[in-house]
Parts: sequence; C-alpha cells; structure tokens
Amino acid sequence: MIELTDHDVDGIHVQRADPERRTHEAPLLLVHGGCHGAWCWEHYVPYFADRGWQVHALSWRGHGRSAALPEQEAVRRPIEDVAQDIQAVAAHLDSPPVVIAHSMGTLAALKYAERNRHSGLVLLTPVAPVEASPAPVDVPFDPETMWGPPPYELACRLFFHGAEEADARRYYELLVPESSRAVQQAVTTDRVSIDPVRISGPALIVSSEHDQLAPAGDVHRMADLLRADYHYAHGFGHGVMMDRNWEQLAHVLQTWLASRAPMATGSHLSTAS
Repeated sequence: MIELTDHDVDGIHVQRADPERRTHEAPLLLVHGGCHGAWCWEHYVPYFADRGWQVHALSWRGHGRSAALPEQEAVRRPIEDVAQDIQAVAAHLDSPPVVIAHSMGTLAALKYAERNRHSGLVLLTPVAPVEASPAPVDVPFDPETMWGPPPYELACRLFFHGAEEADARRYYELLVPESSRAVQQAVTTDRVSIDPVRISGPALIVSSEHDQLAPAGDVHRMADLLRADYHYAHGFGHGVMMDRNWEQLAHVLQTWLASRAPMATGSHLSTAS
C-alpha cells in the first residue's frame, strides 16, 4: 500500500509517496509548469511509487498549497527563483533526485541541474531555452500584472488537450495566475539561458503531437543541445500527465528510468560540476 504524506519545506508544499518496497536509490522529484501545482501529478505520484520509486511532488511558491507571495514579488518572480525552490526541496532528500519537470518547470529544472547534483532529467513538453533557438509563442501578457489563468476554453487548448472533460474542469479550478516575468522568459525572445556543458547525466526529453506551447521542432533541437534521449508522444497535447491516456506515456518514462536512471546500487549517480 502506497503511503502519501504532505509536508512543508520552508513554505514549499511537497507531497511524498513511499513505496511498499523501495527498489531505486534515487528519488523522483516532480516539478510542475506555469499556473499549475503539485496536483497535476495526481496520476504519476502513485504510478511511480507502485514501481518502487520514492516520489516527491512540489508546488512552486505562490502555487498550489505552498506559501503565497506578495503580489509585486509574484509578478516579477523569474524562473531562476523556481530553481531555488527545487534546490530547497532536493536538499532534504536522501539521494540526488531524478527531476521530472513539465513545461515552464523544465527551464527551472535545467537551471537547478547546472549547479546541483542530480541523477537524471525527464523534461515533458519543455519550454526551450534560448540556446535551442525557439520561435516566440503568441501569448499576450502585461509585464505589470499577473498572467491568467486564461478562459476555460483556451486553457483546455493550451493545457488540457486530451483530458476527460470532468477532469479538465476540475483542473481548471486549481489553476493560479502566473508571474508575467516567468511568462516573458517562456514565450518571447527573452528566454532563459542555460549552459548545457554544466548539465550532466542521463536525460529524456518528450514532445507531443498537439502541443501549442512547445513545438516539436523546438523540443527536438533542445534534445540535440543536451544530447538527450528523445520521445515524440503521438496523440498527446501539452499536459501529457493529465491526458486520458496518461498511463501510456508513464510506461515510456518507467521503461527509460529503469534502464537509464540509477537503481538501488546507485552506481550511475551523476554530478553537475
């Protein structure tokens, strides 16, 4: 039986799942994208715990059940600050984690991986850094105010393509406004910059067929940049872990993790210098 617990790390809410028998030394640390929270991993947390992983899903500050931020701080909060949230949670884990990140959260995961030990990266429908030469995305925003959440129909096209309608409506009610600075770093030419030389260890990058926010061409160039394994998810939209067929892709990730990420011996732990 999977044990689910909730705890707080300096104002960051984390949901933890412990397997009946832990068969992998590296824990999984799940990082959501913009406007979302740890709730978006509701399928993945028990799925991977059932397969012997200790799983931790965090909510960025100002998201989900984490501590709220003053509005002026929230509006200007850059993606690099989310990397500090990841670092704060990872510091309490017993081994360097495999970071599984989604959308805008993948940029934060990459900034974390530049300077911190980790056991692998899985980047789902990632927002590409400037080094991958991504095209700007037409998402209007006001730099002086929080962005979104967008109207329900637009949110479904952007985030919940492939989700059951009842789930999409439930997820929509959990969305929160996002930092306009973070949106700027994700959709304009003023993207987050990374140093791929500093990012070591196994990596898997996933693009999807119906993604309106992370075009497959940008994602494939990003995989080449990081020398990562690449998977194209036919039939999926941007929110792959909330799709009605989420288990199909989860199986792909589990197969990759079992072969590429460290097992109980920890013999493949990697260090980012």
